[in-house]
Formats: sequence, structure tokens, C-alpha cells
Amino acid sequence: EIARQQAEKLRIKRLLKDAQKAIIIWDPRSTARKPPKNSVQLLLSVSNMFHLAGSFIECTSPDYIINTIGSTNRDSIERAYDWLIPAISSFRSVIDRLPPSASCFLLLRAYGQDTSASGELLKLSAPLLTHVKRSLCGKHAAEGTKRAADLLFFDIADADADRRICARRVLLEALGKVELSQNI
Repeated sequence: EIARQQAEKLRIKRLLKDAQKAIIIWDPRSTARKPPKNSVQLLLSVSNMFHLAGSFIECTSPDYIINTIGSTNRDSIERAYDWLIPAISSFRSVIDRLPPSASCFLLLRAYGQDTSASGELLKLSAPLLTHVKRSLCGKHAAEGTKRAADLLFFDIADADADRRICARRVLLEALGKVELSQNI
């Protein structure tokens, strides 16, 4: 029993140490910095007590998700991937707020990986696919449609065969099969 309690304390200590590395205080008037060591546990307990994560995720004015992702380029979405997947898994309405390129990238990741995260993504693939379909058919702003299409076309032309296969699959599922003449 004592060994189990010590192991649990050690696990919590490691989690807090990892959180200390990951949490950054963002102040628009100065540079980002890490919080003091003792404040991490306080931040996490306040977040749990008041369900701050859910409140921020549901916030649309200003849109916390979009502001936190930052840009709609592939690198920004890749950096946000680890926290974005749990967020959209818990709050499916977030998908409709994502830029089309983000949905497209997440769908490409879902089709291209054989990891547990991909399994979670595959559960989200239907709403993500619907979002990508709507964007490729022009239901979103022209810039979002262009970025989603660019992402797919760049992947179709990529040297990596897996990227080409995933991009073709997304296009086929989003736009449907197109019969091509053999004379082309």
C-alpha cells in the first residue's frame, strides 16, 4: 500500500514537472515566460475546479481555438495537434469553427497514421470530411477553400507516397469519383 502511494506521488510529481515545461504565461505586452514552479499545481487545480479548458474551448468571442492555433498553415496546425484532437473530440462543434485547411490537415493525418491518436481522429473523420467537402465546394470563404485545396494538391504532388495516397483518398471521399476519359 505504501509503495503504491509513493508511486502515485512520484507520478503526480512527474506530471507537474511536465506541465511546468508545457505551460507558458502569455502576456501581449511582454515576452512569453514560464510560471513560477509552485504555481503549476495551483493553475491546474483552478482549471479543474472551474472547468476553464472547456470554457475557453467553447469561447467564440474572441475565438480561443482560432487564436491559439494562430495561423492556418500546416506548421501551426501541426503544433496544435496534441491539444486540438482532445478538444474537438470533447466539443464536436469546434470542427465548424476550424479553418478548412485545419480540417483538411487533420483528415489527412487520420487517414495516414496507424496510431491511437489516429483511431481517435478516425472517429472524427465523418464530421471532418463533411467540413472539408463543404469547403472544397465553396461553402466557406474563398481563402479557406483555396488553402484546403492547396494543401491537398501539394500532398498529391509530394515525393512521399503515403502523403499522395492520403491526399487522393481525401479528394475521392470529399468530391466523389470522377470518371476520366482514357484519351486523356
